[in-house]
Amino acid sequence: MSWYYANDGVRSGPVSDHEFQELIQNGHVRETTLVWTQGMGAWKPYSQVAEAIRLPPPLPGVGPSPIPVGPRLSQPAFAPVYGGFWLRVGAKLIDGFILWFVGQIVGGITVALGMPNALQAFAIQPGQAPDPEQMMIMFKALGLVFVVSLVVGLTYDLVFLRLYSATPGKMVLGLKVRTPQGEALSIPRIIGRHFAQMLSGLVLGIGYLLAAFDDQKRALHDHLCGTRVVKDK
Repeated sequence: MSWYYANDGVRSGPVSDHEFQELIQNGHVRETTLVWTQGMGAWKPYSQVAEAIRLPPPLPGVGPSPIPVGPRLSQPAFAPVYGGFWLRVGAKLIDGFILWFVGQIVGGITVALGMPNALQAFAIQPGQAPDPEQMMIMFKALGLVFVVSLVVGLTYDLVFLRLYSATPGKMVLGLKVRTPQGEALSIPRIIGRHFAQMLSGLVLGIGYLLAAFDDQKRALHDHLCGTRVVKDK
């Protein structure tokens, strides 16, 4: 029989019964992994078909072998080298500068087109107190800039992490963002990781500091979203 399996929306296979068993033993096929073989009406989690499969046991005296690598597998074995704390800090600074620069341009254009009277509201003479109407315009303009910055930041992560598994800052320093199995991130995971980074930034960035002490260099958002920042070999 030939098996297909999928983790995080990435399909792999076909693999033989023997290869499929090795993938199970190595933890690459987990309870939540979707599997399919001829005769099945639809993809199902491995936990729902484990009892029915009843694959033969491994040969006596033969331990688990590495995940097979061959032309039929779309995903190679994953032996990561994790990105260090200071490399991640450098990448974050580069991305932060790019986002600030782009945000200034996009935010300025958006405010100029959507609220042409906003610049006048901000033009307050020294010692002059803004009137209620000016205050309202200023708050609306700041709110618009905040929304634009959220959209720009999310789009930035979606485009680069989905296409290249790395933002420009991480590309410069030779880093990629992967799942524990070495796979590219799905769109829902990218979105979740983006907003989880906001939690990492709370309380003086303690969530980011976790990466300095974690054995896999994971920040808080990596723990929450099941991601790893690894060196691009």
